[in-house]
Amino acid sequence: MKLKHFLLLFLVFTLLSACSEGEDFLSSSSSSSSSSTTNQGSVLPEIQDLTWSGDLSVNSIINTSYTFFDPQGDTEGESIKKWYASYNYDGPFFPVDNNKTDPCEFWVFTEHQNKYLKFEITPVDDKNNIGEKVTSEVIGPIPDTTGPHLNYFSFWRYSNSLFFDFSEIVNISSVVDSTNVKLYLDGIEIPGVTSYSFSIFRFAPNSNLEIGNTYWLKVYPGVEDLAGNKLKWIGLADFVVTY
Repeated sequence: MKLKHFLLLFLVFTLLSACSEGEDFLSSSSSSSSSSTTNQGSVLPEIQDLTWSGDLSVNSIINTSYTFFDPQGDTEGESIKKWYASYNYDGPFFPVDNNKTDPCEFWVFTEHQNKYLKFEITPVDDKNNIGEKVTSEVIGPIPDTTGPHLNYFSFWRYSNSLFFDFSEIVNISSVVDSTNVKLYLDGIEIPGVTSYSFSIFRFAPNSNLEIGNTYWLKVYPGVEDLAGNKLKWIGLADFVVTY
């Protein structure tokens, strides 16, 4: 009887030992598999060494370049490229058209003056794996190098006044200067006063303009924008006084 008990206890002990060793083996295998996955690192494509070059003046081209890296050795697919612009260095930045068929290039227009730019690219490989987007450093500001021009003109007979404005914000004092805005009839200057209010300029002749006559308003290059750029050319506007 005692021998049976001893054999039974020995058998139970042997089984428990075998189970314990199996658990250790499974645990070791799981740990090894996890370590192997961790050591592989990211399998997504990356953008490296993103830089830009070019002149920031109007009508120039800004170019960007980068290195596409894929840990799996895949080639670049349709990476997503976007341009952004803002009036402030710290933003907010809004999407803007780059005006070029090559999305890595940006054609600077007059509308971009005094703005900051950013280029953003999201890497995509030829298997459509998408990596993390990368943004360039802030580009700019684009300098204001072009002068304003006469943009709007209208004569209001009942107020005997001419109203006008420009293609961009100008130095008000350069416009109300009596030497830069003049009115003529048959080459003879008609005296008057230029003023500014409610975002528009007004030239008021000292006397009423006569019906049927053709007058010329001339705005001279002494007018300048806030960056000091002069009027590109003499602004001319002719009109006939009617009933």
